[in-house]
Amino acid sequence: QVFPGFRPDNSMDKNRGSIAVYTDIEFEPIKKLLFDVALRYENYSDFGDNLSWKIAGRFKATDQFSIRGSASTGFRAPALQQRFLTKTSTVFQGGIPFDDATLPNNSIAAELLGIPNLRPEISQSFSIGATLKANNFTATIDGFSTKVRNQIVLTDAFQGKNGGTSQEQQIYDILLLNNASRGVFMTNAIDLRTSGIDVIFTYHFKLSNSQSIRIESASTFTDRKFLGKTKISDKLIGRDATYLSPINKAFLIDGNTKVKSSLLTTYNAGKLNVYLRNTYFGRVTHVEAGGETNWFFVQQLGGKVITDLT
Repeated sequence: QVFPGFRPDNSMDKNRGSIAVYTDIEFEPIKKLLFDVALRYENYSDFGDNLSWKIAGRFKATDQFSIRGSASTGFRAPALQQRFLTKTSTVFQGGIPFDDATLPNNSIAAELLGIPNLRPEISQSFSIGATLKANNFTATIDGFSTKVRNQIVLTDAFQGKNGGTSQEQQIYDILLLNNASRGVFMTNAIDLRTSGIDVIFTYHFKLSNSQSIRIESASTFTDRKFLGKTKISDKLIGRDATYLSPINKAFLIDGNTKVKSSLLTTYNAGKLNVYLRNTYFGRVTHVEAGGETNWFFVQQLGGKVITDLT
């Protein structure tokens, strides 16, 4: 890829104002039962206001065993650079160079294509789990599920046409002003759910007064999937693969490992500390090129182990 740098007319002066109020209350209505309740109110000058909440609880069945759970909502306003970034880069696909312009979400080109103004991402999260402590052994297991509505992605490249329809000609002219032949945009394309399980086992024991060993195993198993159809406008029907490309689909789903596991061993002897960790990252899929050229390269990357020794 070739990026020649930002041109003077790429620059702009944009700002936003925001305020937030947060409160958190923790209480124990009866012995062994703990609740935590939180509220957060936010107001953005460009996206209005939002009220997020969280409720969590823990029941201590015995001194060794506890059950816990939580439910919450979240809110993330699009970053200013997601709304207004403008640049032109040369991208090679199938050996062919294309000058792609990243254009603001509120630009005339985005309006002509029917790409709506960016909306905040909204999330809903749930988790439930348990902890067990027995002498030098600790175990925790938690299941979780998070749904993100209006996930923001970068579209693949759209093209105009010189001498085409009025819409195609206007898009062509706008791209020409940006020294580009194609345009990409930020958009709220899809709803996404991530579910999984976290499992942690820890064992700590002393060899002598000055020596000890701590062993920890931590694993995360996740599954991601799209919910519903691509959020495409009527003007873009038939161009779904450009709006939410196979590259983005692979990046959001198979581009994230479903398995991550680590084994950590720490040895302490006075002033000597030895730390050894092996972390396994499961298989991922990478998709290169695409868009309206319909040219794809799919690469499967097998699981790998990374070792840290201190």
